[in-house]
Formats: sequence, C-alpha cells, structure tokens
Amino acid sequence: MLTTFFICSMLHRMPNKPLSALTLQDRDIEIQIEVHRKWEFRGAIDNGPILHIDMILTDCIGNAIHCQIPSFPAAKRGDEFQVGKIYKMSRFPVARAKSSYKPVDGDLMLYVTPYTTLELCHNSPSSFPLYVYSLTSYDKIDPNEPNARNFHGMFPKYDIKSYSHNYPSAHVI
Repeated sequence: MLTTFFICSMLHRMPNKPLSALTLQDRDIEIQIEVHRKWEFRGAIDNGPILHIDMILTDCIGNAIHCQIPSFPAAKRGDEFQVGKIYKMSRFPVARAKSSYKPVDGDLMLYVTPYTTLELCHNSPSSFPLYVYSLTSYDKIDPNEPNARNFHGMFPKYDIKSYSHNYPSAHVI
C-alpha cells in the first residue's frame, strides 16, 4: 500500500511548475529557479549569528518569489544556493508571505528545510531574465490605502517646465 502511494505521488508530480502557479496546498512539486539575489540576516548586529538567509528566486517566465532558509538549516544549506545558478528544487513548503517584510510583491513565499532537494541544472535554458521588476503608476497609488505601506522604492516626481514649453512629467530613477 505504501509503495502504491509513493508511485502515485511520483506520477502526479508536476515538473517545473511556474512560481505564479504555486499554492499553499502544493506539497510534491518541482520548480526550476534561478537564485537572483541572496543575503544573510543577522538582526541588529552585523557580526552576530545568522538568523536566516533570504533569497529572491526567479523562474524562466519572469516571476519572482521570496525564499528563506531558517537559522537551523542555514549553516548547512546556505552555501548550496549560489547567485546566478539555476536549480531544480523540490520538497519545500509554500507559506503565506510575511506582512512585515516583502522583498517582492506576492502573497506566498518558500522555505528551505533539511528535506528540500536541490539539483544544479547544467543544461539550463538561457531564457531566464536578467532583471525582474514590477512598476506601479503614481495614479494607482492611494497614500491613504492600508496597503500603501507595502510600496518600496518610491521615486520623487518632478514637473519639468520651461518658460516657453510645458513638458510632461518625468520620473527620476
């Protein structure tokens, strides 16, 4: 009976599921990701113990998700993930994104556990994007909205005017 369950679960595994299609119910899936950014969080002091390792993972269609390695597996698993490398990852929990800190816009995040499997892709597609971003126009941002505090990287808006011409608004980056 156990063997049958194991074989059935392996047959239903969805290879290379896009990050945008992940749900809280996903248990036995495989994703192909690139480690886009990685940093260690040590709390208020720079030379303290690692509390967790954070990463931004991207897929080949431009989706991004926050991933975290908690302190316990961080010592062993942190070096397995290299920025710019492409991996197949499976056996990871999908959780709700933290409301206090969101490095990317999204409702979900991933965790790396001691059981998470990671395989380096040597023959990986070259279609992974170099930059992943999302833009929101100023007229879509309501500063009185409860979610307004979730916006990062706000840039000042300047009106460039000349004595003879009125130029459109320019956004300084």
